[in-house]
Amino acid sequence: EVLIVDEVLAVGDAEFQKKCLGKMKDVAGQGRTVIFVSHNLAAVSRLCKSVVWMDRGTIKDIGEADLICSRYLANDSTASSFRKWGEGERAPGNEWVRLREVSATAKGKPANQLPISSSVDITMVYEVMSEGKILVPNIHVYGDDGTLIFISHDWFSGWRSTPKSLGVYQTTFTIPPHFFGEGRITIKVAIGTYAPFEVHLNEADVIAFTVVEGDSDQASRGDYAGHLPGVVRPLLATKTEILHKKTA
Repeated sequence: EVLIVDEVLAVGDAEFQKKCLGKMKDVAGQGRTVIFVSHNLAAVSRLCKSVVWMDRGTIKDIGEADLICSRYLANDSTASSFRKWGEGERAPGNEWVRLREVSATAKGKPANQLPISSSVDITMVYEVMSEGKILVPNIHVYGDDGTLIFISHDWFSGWRSTPKSLGVYQTTFTIPPHFFGEGRITIKVAIGTYAPFEVHLNEADVIAFTVVEGDSDQASRGDYAGHLPGVVRPLLATKTEILHKKTA
């Protein structure tokens, strides 16, 4: 009555893994219990309703799948909301541009933990070392399961078609409130030239912050008290109308 599947997605080709996932769904659909042991958190979140987080043979946490997976990934992250390269440390980049610091702030303060109802500024400070290239900063925003949520480029600051002269520059990307769901957000930053295409720096996992929902947040959950999965959680405008009213 119980099927135990241990790291089946770590072996075989894509077709074999697809068959294994299909078989597990079939067995679970017959009312039998499937215990799926894996480090593939995307598959765990997709297949399982409940998760037990094991650490050195003991139970560290137990609960809804996406919530426990988020906690597991946040626990493994060492990145904070601020990163700066010191004088003696070789900063990311090349002979054209060097990254100096990256930060996530909310209302001017470090955003290690960010309410859902707050906007967040992702700021890159970089130094132009040589003139002659159009340098376009961009950020890559990832969810706690490694999903790429979006990429944003510096299109509208006025530097999209103009090479920067020597000096230190700051580019800020503002992410609006009520955008993220609860969980850990990780930022990768890059600076490139697009004509012809060239990457000058590409630094993964530079900073990270955790998005939480406080009791005072007027968020999209409304009066629903349960756990809401999902990477993004926009507070959308809605409209409901009576198209035709019937009389008794």
